[in-house]
Amino acid sequence: ALTEEICKYFSYWMVETPDEQHDKTNHRRRAAQITIGMIAASIGFATRENVSYVMGQQSTSDEIWVLVLRSLLPIHPICAALQSIGIVRRDIEEDSRFQLGRSLLPAILLHGLYDFSIFLDGLVEFTEEDPVDLDSGGADTDENQLTFSNVSPQLLMGLVFVA
Repeated sequence: ALTEEICKYFSYWMVETPDEQHDKTNHRRRAAQITIGMIAASIGFATRENVSYVMGQQSTSDEIWVLVLRSLLPIHPICAALQSIGIVRRDIEEDSRFQLGRSLLPAILLHGLYDFSIFLDGLVEFTEEDPVDLDSGGADTDENQLTFSNVSPQLLMGLVFVA
């Protein structure tokens, strides 16, 4: 989560033009530019990540399910919006308390919690699997099935944000 959030910030930072950086004439317009720019950079990360998850699936129905379930909680744009709040406070409102670390911290914590829930769910699923039947050649027929329990923590987190 830390690496992804820092990369998203620097992706935005690299395309931000220097003349826009010091333009303080219209605060609302500049704040909207920061937020939209950061969310646009994060959508690029989300797209790349989703494509890699889809390409790893075995069937078309699994590909569609992965896309549907990943779109229910768009974690990258949510984290970018959280980052933009701190960056706007630092750059537009000139709040010296919001340096880079404090601006990125809420996004890092949320993304870390999201990733932790995915890893924890994978660990629980791994420990609950039946042992491999050596008489059948060790093949597990349900190995690549996508189940609702795989995404239930993410769905719950999405409901919390919607409410």
